[in-house]
Amino acid sequence: MTGRRIPTGGLIRLHQILWYTIFVFFLAVCALYPFDSDLSARIAFWGVILIVAGTVVRIVVLSELFRRARRPGLWALCGVLLVVLIGTIFLKYLD
Repeated sequence: MTGRRIPTGGLIRLHQILWYTIFVFFLAVCALYPFDSDLSARIAFWGVILIVAGTVVRIVVLSELFRRARRPGLWALCGVLLVVLIGTIFLKYLD
């Protein structure tokens, strides 16, 4: 199977930036917890939102890489993955 090489340097950098941002965010939440547990719980909720948003951004970037590499099957699978992720979130909060 020979295909076009997909440049993943930007995706890896994005992943590292999001990983370190989330790590620092939750480190701050853990440091805040002994002082005010209610505030840290509310801030942690937004950290979870940040994780989901970062995942959506990574999937969108990956799908764009597949589109540029002319890989329609993989591009479509990224779209299906986004629909499943967003659909799961909506179904969770519609209950």
